[in-house]
Amino acid sequence: MLNAEGAETGRKVGLAAVNFDKPYKYFRMEVVTRANGGSGFFYGSEFRAYEGKYDVVASPNEAVPADVRKDLNTLLAKAIQEVKAEKATDETIATFKKALDKYRENYPDPSRVTEVSDVIKKRLEKAQEGPQLGYYAEGSKKVLKEANDKIQEDLKAITDKRPVTVAEINDFVARLNAALTTFESQLKMPQDGIYMIQSESSNASVNKNVMAIKSSSTDTFDQVICWSKEE
Repeated sequence: MLNAEGAETGRKVGLAAVNFDKPYKYFRMEVVTRANGGSGFFYGSEFRAYEGKYDVVASPNEAVPADVRKDLNTLLAKAIQEVKAEKATDETIATFKKALDKYRENYPDPSRVTEVSDVIKKRLEKAQEGPQLGYYAEGSKKVLKEANDKIQEDLKAITDKRPVTVAEINDFVARLNAALTTFESQLKMPQDGIYMIQSESSNASVNKNVMAIKSSSTDTFDQVICWSKEE
C-alpha cells in the first residue's frame, strides 16, 4: 500500500472472491475478531452461505392448527386478488380480520402479552386516585401494577429457558385483562340515570364542585338536582 507520496507503507491490501454455484438472496457474515481491540474494522474471519428454507420443527407457525392456517391463507389469497382488481369489499376485510385474529390466538407470540401490558402501563400513567367521582379507589393502581409486573416476571422466566406456548400466552393475556377489568371497576361513578359534571378549576372556591342532572342533555326536561362541593 502506498502513501500520498508514492512510498510503500508496509500495509498489505488483499482481495478475495467467492464463486457460488447458484444465486443467493441472503448472506450471513460472522465477525469473530475485530482489529485494534474492537474498532470499527474487522477481519474477514468467517464467511458462510446458508441455504434458507422453512424449518418445520422450529417454526412457531407449526403450533397453529392446520385448519386455522389454511383458512387464513385462503382468505389472504382472495383478499390480494380483490385488492389487485380494486374490488375489495368490507365483507372480505371483516372476514379476513376475523381469520387473522383466530390465527393470532393460536400463534405463540409473546407480543400479545406485551400489547396488553402496554395498555395497562398507559392507563396507570393517566389514572388518578381519590375519593371524588371520576377517580379510582385508593390503592387500585398499586394492585394493577403488581399484577402486571408479576405476569411480566412469569413470562420472562419461561422465555429465558424455552419458547412460550400458546396456552401460556392465552393464560397471561387473560390474567392481564382480568386485572384491568378489576381496576376499571374501582372507578367511582354516579348512579345509573344521573349525569354529573365535576369542576377541576384552579379556582379553589369552585374546584371539585359537582353538578348532577337526572336526565340526558338531549332531553328537554333536564333537572339540576344539586350544585355543591362534594365531600
